[in-house]
Amino acid sequence: MVGQQETINLFKSKAVTEKFVDAGVQLKRMSFFALVALIGTGALVGMLYVAVRTTYENRVSEKERLSQTLRQYNTREGLFLSVKERVGVVKKVDATRKPWVQILDATARVVTPPSLQAIVQDTEDRMALNIKVASLEETVAMAQTVLALHDENRIKSPQLISLTINKDGVIQFGFSFIPVF
Repeated sequence: MVGQQETINLFKSKAVTEKFVDAGVQLKRMSFFALVALIGTGALVGMLYVAVRTTYENRVSEKERLSQTLRQYNTREGLFLSVKERVGVVKKVDATRKPWVQILDATARVVTPPSLQAIVQDTEDRMALNIKVASLEETVAMAQTVLALHDENRIKSPQLISLTINKDGVIQFGFSFIPVF
């Protein structure tokens, strides 16, 4: 037997070899699917990252734009608050303001500007009128108007302050009253 060559068959049967071949094919397929799944998952993660990053950058730019708008509005808000405060002061003044238009209307019923020389108000709201007229009849008519205003309760305490008749016949007189508001 020295001359014969002996061989050992390490492969088992043909069925076992086909199992290994089938297992190798399945392993290749599973590797391919795993690779595709890995690449798909990576692509999804990449797309998700891009979407999140884009959203973040949009939010940051929107925040910056809104912050800049707020800074611009800070000045306007200060001006608005200043105006609002002043409106409150004006409302207080307006609430305590007296209706001088009514007094001026009553004065216009008594005398008109060519004859009216001056209107003066003192600190106690007493009004004084200085009037210059050409005739005594005009003076009497004005005095009657003043008394009518007193009767209507539009003025109180009418008083004749002065009465002067010049050599020319021009009459200057002054009277005072307290307006009723």
